[in-house]
Amino acid sequence: MGAMSDVLARLKALQGNQSPSAGDEQAKPDGRADGVDRWAGVAAELQAETVQAGSSVFLVRHEVLPLPAPYGRVHVQPAAPHPLLARGAPLPAGLTPDKVLYIDTETTGLAGGAGTLAFLIGAAYVKGDALHVRQWLLPGPQHEAAVIGAVTAFAAPFSAVVSYNGASFDLPLLRNRFAMHGRPDPWADALHVDLLHAARRLYKGRFADCALQTIERRVLGQGRSLTDVPGREVPERYRAFLRAPRAPLLSGILEHNRQDVVMLAALLGHINRQLENPGRDLSARVGRWLVESAQVEQGLATLLAAADADDEAAWEAAVVLKRQGRWQEASRLWFRLGEAGWGHAWLELAKVEEHRTRRVDEALKATERAALLLGDTPEIVRRRERLNAKVGREGGAGPQPS
Repeated sequence: MGAMSDVLARLKALQGNQSPSAGDEQAKPDGRADGVDRWAGVAAELQAETVQAGSSVFLVRHEVLPLPAPYGRVHVQPAAPHPLLARGAPLPAGLTPDKVLYIDTETTGLAGGAGTLAFLIGAAYVKGDALHVRQWLLPGPQHEAAVIGAVTAFAAPFSAVVSYNGASFDLPLLRNRFAMHGRPDPWADALHVDLLHAARRLYKGRFADCALQTIERRVLGQGRSLTDVPGREVPERYRAFLRAPRAPLLSGILEHNRQDVVMLAALLGHINRQLENPGRDLSARVGRWLVESAQVEQGLATLLAAADADDEAAWEAAVVLKRQGRWQEASRLWFRLGEAGWGHAWLELAKVEEHRTRRVDEALKATERAALLLGDTPEIVRRRERLNAKVGREGGAGPQPS
């Protein structure tokens, strides 16, 4: 019964199907002064405060969570991004957890562009021993300049901004709004960490997708309530709010946005810990990531530490060893992988035997073992023909240099 009530409440909120109160009637756009008094009732219901900025007004909600705060299977703890998350950029000098801003927006559309407004901007940040969540709500498009001004000033002291898919959506949208209102970009010199990229590096292929709520549920063990507002409903709810401002239309959106920014703080800390100490299921991915980020020795050490128990890590380690010319070490890994059924490992051994040790007969044996696992691929057929020709020329005696 409770679940059905939640669903009905969501439908009513989406449709604006609430009986208007006297306060609601006063809140309708009717040409009267659009000041603090007009929005006091809505602000109280949303547990927010109204802020007057010249002739404009906006709503701000602020919450403080003592740290460490539980979040699903993990805890939110103060964290600065791991260097890998900078994607090749240097970490800002002296970057500390209190200089990191977690950001998420709710907008009037998902396409972006000059006509799209960020009517709700949520941010989380560490201050002292607590995580603070601050949300700026735009009560109408005519007040956007005031909200943008407030956000610009607030964001300026932070050295890093963390988002989820923000590189493609949130930050370009906000930067567009900053520019439209003549405000400086507060993140022009800041490091931007988009955790979607990290999630893809670590989890792609393990889950159906890397959408924020998929990662939240599968990695952090935190779900959403039935009253959570799906993204597709958000623009219509805000349009309904502009027609008749009622707090229930936006309360679920504010809670959704709040959970998003808290989730970002939880996910950053969790990913940091996995990069520092990857478990067996992530060692190969973290090791490869380190190698591709020019931290080759650290990446190789990570891969070798997991190689005995993780075939994928063993393969990645052998690839690095091959690049370094450490053929004997790579061959030991390839032999183990070949015995475990990795056909391509036998092909790598065939290459070593043909071109390094010059043992053509052993190269041919490795090629045939690869064929048993992979079939007669064009590469295997060509290699077999070449090796048989070499054996024929040598008349069964020792191989000649190729």
